[in-house]
Amino acid sequence: MVDSSFIESNFEGTIQIRNRNLARDSDGKLVALGRNVAIIIIDEEGNERSVNKLSYGTHLHVDEGDKVKPGQRLGRMGSIYPSGSQ
Repeated sequence: MVDSSFIESNFEGTIQIRNRNLARDSDGKLVALGRNVAIIIIDEEGNERSVNKLSYGTHLHVDEGDKVKPGQRLGRMGSIYPSGSQ
C-alpha cells in the first residue's frame, strides 16, 4: 500500500506559489499549511501552463522561482506527521 503520492510537472517553466501559506519542517523542507496553496508553472511568455492545488501537509520539492522540466517532482502529498507519531 502506498501512503503518499507525488505531484509532477507536465511542462517546462518557472515556479510561482499562490496563496503562500508554508512553513519549514524540522528538516528545513517546505510544507503546505493552507488549503488554498497552489504551485503554478509559468512558461517563457508569462503564461500559466499548470496550476496544481496542494492539500494540507503537502511537502514541496520546489520553491518560488525554481526552473522545472516535464516529469520533475514538485511535491509529495501526505501527512505532516512522521510515521507512528499520531
